Amino acid sequence: MPSHRNQVFLYILVIVVAVWTVAPIYWALNLSLQFEKTIFATPTNLVPPAPTDYWYRLILGIPTREQIIMSGGSVGSMTAEHVGRGLKNSLFVALPTSLVAVAISVVSGYVFGRLKFKFKKGFMFMLLASQTLPPVAIILPYFVMFLGLGLVGTLHGLMIVYLSSIVPLVTWILSGFFAGLPLDVERAARLDGCGRLGVLFRVVLPMAAPGIIAGWVFAFLTAYNEFMYSWVLTAGTSAETLSPALTGLFFQDTTVPEMSAAVVLSLLPVIAFAIVLQRYIIELRIVDPVTTIVD
Repeated sequence: MPSHRNQVFLYILVIVVAVWTVAPIYWALNLSLQFEKTIFATPTNLVPPAPTDYWYRLILGIPTREQIIMSGGSVGSMTAEHVGRGLKNSLFVALPTSLVAVAISVVSGYVFGRLKFKFKKGFMFMLLASQTLPPVAIILPYFVMFLGLGLVGTLHGLMIVYLSSIVPLVTWILSGFFAGLPLDVERAARLDGCGRLGVLFRVVLPMAAPGIIAGWVFAFLTAYNEFMYSWVLTAGTSAETLSPALTGLFFQDTTVPEMSAAVVLSLLPVIAFAIVLQRYIIELRIVDPVTTIVD
């Protein structure tokens, strides 16, 4: 009986957490599919009475004449255009940054996870130590340096900053994953005459594919959601990413459904990644890369 009560309590707890997590997202979606006159109607509409995609089309820069007439002439604020541009910039930055970060981290993660060399523990400690510095403490040197190089307000400048923070963390994650892979297959390939690079690309990478994909997802989401660097280096420029653009909504004459549509649009790439690639994320294992080596 006690175990049955514990199981019921666990189910209730899971339901409460799920509702707590999903409810704000649903409410933002609900508001984004209405006009203001129905949003503030009494009683509150838990489901949009006449769903419209007007605010999404507006943010993406494709409003129709009919939608403008239906909205009573309101076409939203200019900030909506910034959000649409910010979404495109964030995707443009996050995709190549995550791919380059994973390409670098695969090689460095293999070295840390499978090889034995001098000062290995010290280098691993440096990787972790680089992540302890808060962005607000190093953003000023970045800004001064990038200002002199003409990289402020540019997407490729933002990519450089992201790589400097993402590569060490993904390297640590992948080194633990590489360290947890079986050694016998790799040793057999070495005995058959396969070189170190041949072993990496022909044997290790196919086995490590789930971990590499999970590392790529992590790198993408980190670059996509980053705020501090993008706010200081790109806010107010044509390279402004999504996070600063969303922050600007709070300081503009932005309507409630417009802001809700912006929030929903910002969540779509994250939700898509979580749904499509969730099975790879659970493949990550935390293994000490210092204790597992290849002869």
